[in-house]
Amino acid sequence: MDNPMLLTKAECLIKLKDLVRKSYIEDIVCVNVSEVFVNFGNVYEQIKEKYSGDRIIVRSSLKHNGNFHNVKRIHLDSSDAINSGNKAEVERTLKEMAYRYADNDESKLADYFDEQILIQRYSENIVISGVAFTRDFIYKRPYYMINYEVMGSLADETEDERTKWIAKNTSQEFLDYEFLSLINAIREIEEIYGDIEALEIKFGIDSLDNVVIYQVRPLVELFDKPMALTDKEFYDAKSFAKCDYLDTNHVLSDMAGWRPAEILGLNPRPLDCSLYKELITSGKWNESIRHLGYASEAKEIMQKVGNKPYISVNYSIEGLTPNKLSENIRFKLKEYYISKLKSKPHLHERLERDLIFNCYDFATKDKLKDLLDNGFTEDEVSEISDALYEVTINIFNIYEDVYKRDFDDLNKLTELRHEIRSYAPLKETNIMKVYKYINDLMNAIEKYGALQYIRQTRCDIIARSLLKSLSVKGYFTQEEIYKFIASIETEETKFEKYIMMYIHGDIDRDEFNEAYGHLRLKTFDVRTECYKHMKLEGVFDSVQSSYEKDAYRPDDKKLANALRDIGFDITNTDFINLVSDMIKNKAYFRFEFIKSISLILDMIAVVGDLHGIDREDMSYLEIQELISYHSRDSYIQIIQSRRDMYHAYSYLVLPDLILNVGDIDVIEFK
Repeated sequence: MDNPMLLTKAECLIKLKDLVRKSYIEDIVCVNVSEVFVNFGNVYEQIKEKYSGDRIIVRSSLKHNGNFHNVKRIHLDSSDAINSGNKAEVERTLKEMAYRYADNDESKLADYFDEQILIQRYSENIVISGVAFTRDFIYKRPYYMINYEVMGSLADETEDERTKWIAKNTSQEFLDYEFLSLINAIREIEEIYGDIEALEIKFGIDSLDNVVIYQVRPLVELFDKPMALTDKEFYDAKSFAKCDYLDTNHVLSDMAGWRPAEILGLNPRPLDCSLYKELITSGKWNESIRHLGYASEAKEIMQKVGNKPYISVNYSIEGLTPNKLSENIRFKLKEYYISKLKSKPHLHERLERDLIFNCYDFATKDKLKDLLDNGFTEDEVSEISDALYEVTINIFNIYEDVYKRDFDDLNKLTELRHEIRSYAPLKETNIMKVYKYINDLMNAIEKYGALQYIRQTRCDIIARSLLKSLSVKGYFTQEEIYKFIASIETEETKFEKYIMMYIHGDIDRDEFNEAYGHLRLKTFDVRTECYKHMKLEGVFDSVQSSYEKDAYRPDDKKLANALRDIGFDITNTDFINLVSDMIKNKAYFRFEFIKSISLILDMIAVVGDLHGIDREDMSYLEIQELISYHSRDSYIQIIQSRRDMYHAYSYLVLPDLILNVGDIDVIEFK
């Protein structure tokens, strides 16, 4: 093929038309701007003969045509479809395109007389259109990066533009049929273009999965861009990530349960993940809630794929199932949840609230009806309903005692933290003492803080589910429930209040630091400073809160009707107090818990200082390596090894939800 760098859009398509077999190119008429104005009659005869009254589209074909990185620009170089049999409309449209070249300045029109205008038959029944890049234009990785939109009957009104990343070495079994057709077409064009490093291909896919090509051009923006990884290094990293996944082959979510994507981020360092794993997502998460009535599932629920932490949906389901259910029903429920998640993937973000039956709320009876349409008998649904009801009533009955025990434990953690602080560990020069402080505080968090925080979080989720279901069932409006929750003063709302007081000058920096200076923007990240060490100007600009919360209590008559209908033997006042306490207490436990995490991170930074290792490098270590002495050389060796692997993993695009190993090769964002 001639040098594509020197060809216009029309010339490229004309050359390709007889070469492609796995896609097609609509019939072409190409004219110069001068012909439109000097000899339009001849131009129209060509069009009439070629298209016989079919609809056509008029497109630009400048010698220096722009790119189409944004799918919204796909149609900017084209007219709307017009009737090729309407001579006046064809003339008007061609001249409009010519004037667009000249920015509608007639005095410049002659400068564009040698430029081309491309006319093609309009592609009917297109259901997908977009732009494909044969390397991603961010880091030049070996992904087919496809920006596209779905049209017609396939379109989702709420999801207009989408991006699909397809690893260039992916197996065809992981591709939807229409995208298999597209990738095969792209690979054929890559072969035709030979040594061109990267291409940009504008395409459409019709209702029969035929691929039509509208433009191919060299992606010149990438030609001189350095590659962060060689293709082999990239494929090796992806293979290792797949091995990570295949350790369990579970359904994995980055926002289910303990929401690692939100709390740790999408690309956290090893220290962040190891702390979170040690204190939250190990078997402790289930150990802390078993006596509330849940099944025993003492397995680690967080799993890393590459650098990215996920939650095992399988283990979450097992650990949130009432322990009174038979093994057969537990198995059927697990299969039901996974099937539901595959058909409605967005539910992974609301696993405990909208997918897993883990408590009995005001809407549970209605939600359980769906089980009857999915292979469950009425007796099985009744057994599930009874088990959920029993778990919920049990939590109502024991909550006060549970809270008192947890609160007493939390006070022990607080006392030890204060004791350690009294030794001025952040000024300590004896590294062995700092290791001891870290070890002592970690042990105390595990014994007196983590289990208690996890348990209070579970109760908070139940409280919010109960309140939300009151609006789902129509006893209250969403606004009424929101007003009630917003009226509950928690540590979060107190924090917002202190921010506003500080911004308005009603408290000074010392007062703010005393109350909330221990907090970090990223709770588990040693690289971030506490607020007390940060300049706060601009940090809290987006926070808006009133100084005082407006008291609001749901209507007693409506609430009494709801409690009567569900059969809860509890007064209005006791119910309001219970759900309010669950929400308040969880927030308090969280703030006290993260105070201890913050001190752990500060002391780890001290260990780094004493070893001559900065926070950035310390973040590549794991917590188990920091609770006992290691030499500086040992740390440096670990850091270098982990840094290299972390760097390679950082260039992987990973999905929010992994249903099978193919989701690591083919990733879609909406």
